Amino acid sequence: MLLSQKVGGAIWRARDLVAPKAIVLLYHRIADTEIDPHQLCVSPRHFAEQLTVLKQRYTPLSLPQCVDAMRQGRLPRHVVVITFDDGYADNLHAAKPLLERHEFPATLFITTGQINNPREFWWDELEKVLLLSGPLPQHLELEVNGHTHHWDIDVASLPARRHELYQTVHKLLRGLPSVQRTATMDALLKWSGAALEARPPYRTLTTEELAVLVKTSLIDIGGHTVTHPLLPEQELAVQREEISGGKIALEQMIGRPVHDFSYPYGFYANPTIELVRQAGYSGACTCIERATRCESDPFQLPRFMVRDWDGDEFTKRLHACVRNG
Repeated sequence: MLLSQKVGGAIWRARDLVAPKAIVLLYHRIADTEIDPHQLCVSPRHFAEQLTVLKQRYTPLSLPQCVDAMRQGRLPRHVVVITFDDGYADNLHAAKPLLERHEFPATLFITTGQINNPREFWWDELEKVLLLSGPLPQHLELEVNGHTHHWDIDVASLPARRHELYQTVHKLLRGLPSVQRTATMDALLKWSGAALEARPPYRTLTTEELAVLVKTSLIDIGGHTVTHPLLPEQELAVQREEISGGKIALEQMIGRPVHDFSYPYGFYANPTIELVRQAGYSGACTCIERATRCESDPFQLPRFMVRDWDGDEFTKRLHACVRNG
């Protein structure tokens, strides 16, 4: 390699390190839980430590402010944006007071079909059935997309084996249409004897609780479909109804426009992006872990998933995000 090429490459790397970029963070729940197979929960204590780190070291922006700054080519340095997916009730009762204490804005992406729903999200119900119940029937048989799957629960009695079974069934159900997935969960709940009603720590928001969140100046509300499907696995008509129908329903609930969207599970394809545009959204968040820059596609915004880290570990992870993003 020529010396001039080496120098040029070093200059571009140096520019990249100082170029304005934003770190968009992805949370789901602020809760202490007995079990958390997908690591979706951050404890209130650790969330408070994380917010302290962010206020000391970074510039907080709301997601709409960040997207506007990107489009204008005026993204400040050291920007951090907080987002929450799904619409758990603890977003109001645990996250909101801490966000207000630290004066930190956040966007909450809401799955409209879960508002006022007496049941848990399907993955939480699956956790309740396979990971938290006592002795289960000896055999499990599920028919999924024309294929019958059999498991011997005797070999899945140990915690590690139950977790393996959970991940296997979760993968099978994730891409199903909502009606089929719900019917399968109905059968699993009946098979295990687990209660249909949501456990209090796992419940989702009610209409009244959503109204309280909307009144908070620091909280912005975004769309997250109606039933939280794996969008690329659905027919285009289903995707359109999930994306557009969810937006219309959410705007009716909160009485104001909804501008931003989050892809369930972070999965999307080019037709999905176009449907989000057509629905009238201004931007959409993914689960791709890298920094956001002025040139980033507003409909493919990267986000970093936050785990239950204390303040010190969170600081290390943020530094790595900025350095490698």
